[in-house]
Amino acid sequence: MMRILFATWLVALLVNHAAAETAIVVPNEYENVEAPDGVSAGTGNAGFRFQGVMAASEFMSLPFSQHTLTGYRSRPDGILGIANSASWLDFTLKVSTTDVTPSTLATSFQANIGDDERTVYNGPITFNTSNVGPVGGPKEFDIIIDFQTPFHYDPSAGNLLLDWTVKGPWSWVGDDRVASNPNTNYVVSGDPNAAFGILTPGTGIFQLIFVPEPTTLVLAVFGLLGLAVCGRRNNNSQREPLKFVAFTLAVFSSAIVSMITAPANATILYSEDFSSGNAARAVWSENPSSRNFDASSGDYVLRQPNGETPVYAFLNGVPEIRSLTDTSVRAQVRFGDSSVGSAALFARLKDNRVYQGGYFDEDGQRGLYLGWNEGTTFHLFDAVAYEYDLKAEDLVLQLDVIGNELTIWAWRPGEGKPAVPQLTYTDNEAIATSGRQGILHDPDAAGTASTTTFRYLQVADSPIPEPSTLFLSLLGLAAVCIGWRRKSKV
Repeated sequence: MMRILFATWLVALLVNHAAAETAIVVPNEYENVEAPDGVSAGTGNAGFRFQGVMAASEFMSLPFSQHTLTGYRSRPDGILGIANSASWLDFTLKVSTTDVTPSTLATSFQANIGDDERTVYNGPITFNTSNVGPVGGPKEFDIIIDFQTPFHYDPSAGNLLLDWTVKGPWSWVGDDRVASNPNTNYVVSGDPNAAFGILTPGTGIFQLIFVPEPTTLVLAVFGLLGLAVCGRRNNNSQREPLKFVAFTLAVFSSAIVSMITAPANATILYSEDFSSGNAARAVWSENPSSRNFDASSGDYVLRQPNGETPVYAFLNGVPEIRSLTDTSVRAQVRFGDSSVGSAALFARLKDNRVYQGGYFDEDGQRGLYLGWNEGTTFHLFDAVAYEYDLKAEDLVLQLDVIGNELTIWAWRPGEGKPAVPQLTYTDNEAIATSGRQGILHDPDAAGTASTTTFRYLQVADSPIPEPSTLFLSLLGLAAVCIGWRRKSKV
């Protein structure tokens, strides 16, 4: 019986993990639409180098817990595509996170590469396409590159750079493309050893594949294997009670892993990186109305030109989030050079009451805090020291309000969300129960101009937890201990 339960649980876990895959199409607008351009099948002799950057804004719908890039797919052109095969005999693909944007991509290949560059594929590769799909497209994404080594990509840390190098003769199956797009750009050379290339704005239509971190699955299987072993090693009167314990732990761990890996845990209802150069007044209601707000740089800047009066903005024109109860708000922020005060996020604005949580740098003290407002009056729940210079580097903030529990998280872009929040507070009075979300710049220097810059903002209906590595490790250890104890009594 225990073997059957084990097999059932393991199959369910594997199916759940596979289903957690997330596909992001870049450029986003061509996910279900044929691109206006394309190339047919072709061949070459000398090889090439092809380096492209994709804006982080293209990945704003990526679930918080899924940042492992495992490969990508292309599709044949709706007009020029045919069923065929192609190969590259000497192929290297490298991926990195870069500060370079599509508009600042350099002709120097080296100048574009990020510090975390990783080789994700090295060797020969064959491509096949069946050219399946409606006449005129879009066709299915069946031109596949599965990475040999996954890459961790966090959009909050920068843009995604892919660097293809093909040496020697090559062939290609053809693919769907667009002549130019503001969120992608490429530099190309017909010499695979070249240091410089030519800017070429045309881009293929890529479907990038992301999955949760693999450690969740590995450790869960380890835990269940331990339970299965301890179930086999007993032949005495204690067998049934321990089988019950083992089964209970297995079922519980399955529920936990399912909760962790399922991408549907949180729905991102709003995502904006302001790359269009504006902040639509239909979406944002701002105060003061003198318009000390600017998104022309591709970031949303709250500016107080002279004084200590708070400057803030609330989301107004997004129906799905006007009355959210459980709320998760995330943003990447930074102070201006001379700024002090607070940079914060709002949740549940309704009837002049709202929760807020964020970072402060005031009177020589730095930290994170949680509190609430009634009108213009602020009430502090709690605060904790957090030594971080927001004038020197960006910080990712996340405010979660789930039921009556508030949490604030903070981490350096690119380092990943911490395992636990820096500050938690339970509001037993339920001061704010539902409502809108917003952002705040609250200066603390009278007579001095100050700013808080918001690189992006995301709103979800619940937080997505990081994989619980510790829990699954303890599960395996507990099973081993049970097995050892039982063996010692035989």
